[in-house]
Amino acid sequence: MDVTWKLRPNIKWHDGMPFTSADMLFSLDVYKNPSLPPTASAGSFRLMESATAPDDLTFVVHYSQVDSAAPEATGFSPLPRHLLEETFTADKDAFTNSSRFRNEWVGLGPYRLVNWALGSQMELARFDQFYDGRPPFDTVTIRFIQDANTTISALLAGAVDVAVRPRVPVAAAIEVKQRWEEMGNQAWIETSGRVHYGESQQRPEVARPRNGLSDPLVRRAFYTALDRQALSDAFTQGYAPVADSYVAPDDPLRPQVESAIVQYPYDPNAALRLLAGAGWNRGPDGTLVHKDTGEVFESEVWSAPESSQPQEATLLAGQWSTLGARLTSYAIPVARINDRELAAHSPMFTVTDGQPPSTWYTPDRLHSRFIASPANNWGGRNKFGNSNPRLDDLLERLQLTIDDTGRLNLHRQILDEESKDLTFFPLYWEVISVFAARGVTPAPNRPFSLAQFVAWTRE
Repeated sequence: MDVTWKLRPNIKWHDGMPFTSADMLFSLDVYKNPSLPPTASAGSFRLMESATAPDDLTFVVHYSQVDSAAPEATGFSPLPRHLLEETFTADKDAFTNSSRFRNEWVGLGPYRLVNWALGSQMELARFDQFYDGRPPFDTVTIRFIQDANTTISALLAGAVDVAVRPRVPVAAAIEVKQRWEEMGNQAWIETSGRVHYGESQQRPEVARPRNGLSDPLVRRAFYTALDRQALSDAFTQGYAPVADSYVAPDDPLRPQVESAIVQYPYDPNAALRLLAGAGWNRGPDGTLVHKDTGEVFESEVWSAPESSQPQEATLLAGQWSTLGARLTSYAIPVARINDRELAAHSPMFTVTDGQPPSTWYTPDRLHSRFIASPANNWGGRNKFGNSNPRLDDLLERLQLTIDDTGRLNLHRQILDEESKDLTFFPLYWEVISVFAARGVTPAPNRPFSLAQFVAWTRE
């Protein structure tokens, strides 16, 4: 499959150099280079076999197969060839750590970087040569505030005009929302469009216990014993809708696929019956023991370093311990956030922050071809060894299918297979808080994101 993009003319980088198809050729070389860390969009680039630039404004990509998501060009952010190519060619480590990705960034957007105090703030100025018209603000300052109390104080003191997805617990955000609105300002608490989830370890050589969550019947039992509403109540004050799949309650696709989603209402007694069917029964002391091996159900529930709710692993372990499982919680240290091998060796279950719904129907996340292993330096996005031939086939077919009717039918089959196999555990739909001063008009699209500030205006 060949896809041709026509670049808009007269687009300039922030240093005044023209943006051309040569930049896109260079960017593709970067994103496909095997010696660089894989990006979250590695699956999209995998199918891009080659590219050409017939002229400065034409960019043609040849795909190794049909890819229905190709027009989205997910993750294909242009990079300035004239500033980065020499370093990229000479030294990949120096390229990865280049200041051109930090305080010397040169981009294409409506605002250019003036100063970046790492970990503190970014100062931006209007880029008068922006291709889409004059940006609304002379200057923009983006502050990075990690501490929730500092964020709240800055808001209430009027020191910031907009706070998008601040690191403020939902309970605190609700209280601040009321006070903020009483001051004549605006606030929203709404879904982020990302499904909060967990994944089970399915590698037989790693999973503990051996006949635990690597068994689909045990996964169904544990999901049935999971009070997802209690999780939403605990961490979002009930604002987050409970999730049952990658299809949100307000997704236009929902009415057409809902009947294909297997439901698991909270029922600890039903969970115990499922466990018995898988060979796990409570012993005299109430502990789960496997009838054939005598193994005790003992393991750990992990939380990923990026998780905004690391204590969630403790709550999950507590819920599942009522079944008779002996579980403790473990938070992967932030210092090891890039340790892919460690992350892949979670013994039972890992809970993390949310992912876009498409994560669960694009092949690189769940397809057995992308299982993390020493051969790919543990970089495969299928971290926990999920291997389901039927799901592999469905994911491949969806990627090849363009017509709406065919895609709808495949979505139904994928949802049926994923919810039967419990390939991942959908927990709830994450919510975000957004605060804006009076007179600020946000971009109309949802969910809100920081990148949208370029479309916001102020009276």
